[in-house]
Amino acid sequence: MECIINKKIQTFITVHDQNIIIDFEDIGKFNSFPNLKYILVGNGPYNLVENKTNVLISRNFKNIEDFPNLCSYTAWYTLWKNNLIDADYVNLFEYDINLLTDCNTIIETIKQSNSKHIGYFPLSINNRCYVETNQYVNYIIPAIQKHYNVDILNVISKLDLKYQWVSTSNNTFEVKTFYNYMEWFHCMFEDIKNNQYAGHEHERSVSFFCFINDIKTDFFEGLIKHYELNSHLTSGKSIYEFHNNYKSLL
Repeated sequence: MECIINKKIQTFITVHDQNIIIDFEDIGKFNSFPNLKYILVGNGPYNLVENKTNVLISRNFKNIEDFPNLCSYTAWYTLWKNNLIDADYVNLFEYDINLLTDCNTIIETIKQSNSKHIGYFPLSINNRCYVETNQYVNYIIPAIQKHYNVDILNVISKLDLKYQWVSTSNNTFEVKTFYNYMEWFHCMFEDIKNNQYAGHEHERSVSFFCFINDIKTDFFEGLIKHYELNSHLTSGKSIYEFHNNYKSLL
């Protein structure tokens, strides 16, 4: 098995508000990640961060900013379509996380794993919110059938119940695997782009891709806490919860 100890890892944090980047920079929240960049998505102002070398303004690249419900996928697309990854492994993290250990521990754990895909918040495939919460899979399930002639529900039904799915958009990919996933998922872009819950469909699609292609996901629990601040208000939480929970990140 190929040793990856000396391979390069990049980390990208998806953010929708430039002030969040300023807040995080002020406290050095993610500064110890090597090769760290923020991806600013959305149509808000960016005058405070436009000259920062560690900030990518998504709208300044080939992008899909006209479909904000895609959430983190907007940032992933920006990286993919503009060839902005220069590494062997890529961390794709949302801004609403706290590290439960130091960055070096996370990086070294990834390097030692030799994984193709890593998740941080596993849930059982038997968990009802995976495929039984219909609004989160209404478009992706028929899209997979349409484009790939695969019944993903049938695939899942044949898996051992020990299997788990990636329950957030916080992922680490071997870059080749990430590119393969992006090609696979983007074929279905037209089918899901206008759905209010497109971000949730994207989230579930990562595990769908891995199950279909027999890619093992390694889960590293206990390294990251995700606050699910729900800035797009698609998870049943209020804007008041968003503002109250944001303080936990600082």
